[in-house]
Amino acid sequence: MTEHGLEPLIHLAENSDEDIVRSAVYALGSLCEHEEVKTRLVELGAVVTVVKQLGFGDIEVKRAAGYFLACISENVDFHGDLAREGGLEAVISLASREDVECQEYAAFALAHLASNRDLQIRLVELGAVRPLVNLMAADAEPKHYAGLALLKLAENYENHMSIAAEGGIQALLRLGRAKTTDEQMQYKAALTVGQLASNAVKLLPKGGGLGAAKAALQIGHGTKLMGRVRSEVALARGRDDALSYLEKSSNTNTGGSGSGSGSGVGVGNDSNNTPLMSRTVGSLSSEGNRQTTTQAALNIGIRPSSSDDIKQSKKKHI
Repeated sequence: MTEHGLEPLIHLAENSDEDIVRSAVYALGSLCEHEEVKTRLVELGAVVTVVKQLGFGDIEVKRAAGYFLACISENVDFHGDLAREGGLEAVISLASREDVECQEYAAFALAHLASNRDLQIRLVELGAVRPLVNLMAADAEPKHYAGLALLKLAENYENHMSIAAEGGIQALLRLGRAKTTDEQMQYKAALTVGQLASNAVKLLPKGGGLGAAKAALQIGHGTKLMGRVRSEVALARGRDDALSYLEKSSNTNTGGSGSGSGSGVGVGNDSNNTPLMSRTVGSLSSEGNRQTTTQAALNIGIRPSSSDDIKQSKKKHI
């Protein structure tokens, strides 16, 4: 950079020879791994050059351009430059291609761009939702970043109707149910779908018509599936918490003397003599025990009975 080598490289990227363009654009992408060089390249107008070549080059040039744009999109300070110079349209066009490498770079870039609230509405207006939904339907690497991008776009209320119309609810449901998806992302997908479906229904045209009926059918189907996914996620989380808690209790009881209270259930004590596991919620007598068992019940995904619930139960028995 100190030897003024960036300007000639950008000039080479403007060449008419595809082999030269391919090598130059890929070199620009590699240099973008360094933040100071990335800043200088943006200042020199490299974004304009790469976006222009992406529209005319072969698949290798498009891959190299995707690599460059993905590196630029990592820094939110350059999102404005990408928006001004046609970078958003370029990334969306790459996401729509059938080449997996292009899809990977595009999905990565869109995940970062969609995190910028100032760009969320514009990305949807430019047609980013459909390629993201298509990427999430494919069993390929871009699926993860496409899911992140769609989740970010769904954070904006104004995008909800467009996302629902493009099949975004179903795509997020598939993401939530996928075994390869991490638990945090599953939970985020389930919550997002619930909010998205609810708001999309409110935004349906009041006059009805075939379009409104079709959209309502899609949203309603998505909402039902969303409920199922949330139940599955909650069940899995409760099961894991229960197993972890029981294993911890078993280890504590084995290590200590344990003071049996009640029938058949051992109660281990910690250093503060606080009960770690006590009787069932219905047979509790003291507030201290109730609080501990309430926490235990919450840990394994069971809603403990409230005082009002117990009163209602007694009235029924009377």
